[in-house]
Amino acid sequence: MDVQKDDDETVETVQQDDDDDDETAAIEDMEKPSVISDQPKETKDSRRKLQIKGEQNRKKRREV
Repeated sequence: MDVQKDDDETVETVQQDDDDDDETAAIEDMEKPSVISDQPKETKDSRRKLQIKGEQNRKKRREV
């Protein structure tokens, strides 16, 4: 009977270890710093402005 009791304790220990891993992962996720970008979010308008500027620069190069 002692062997059976040891097996039960091992199963409980393994389950507890799994719970600890989940808690550790959750804590690590909370500790990660949030990424804040200095770059402004690109919008359709800003992309269009860059596209127009690029087209103007190409025209200038062709003229020279």
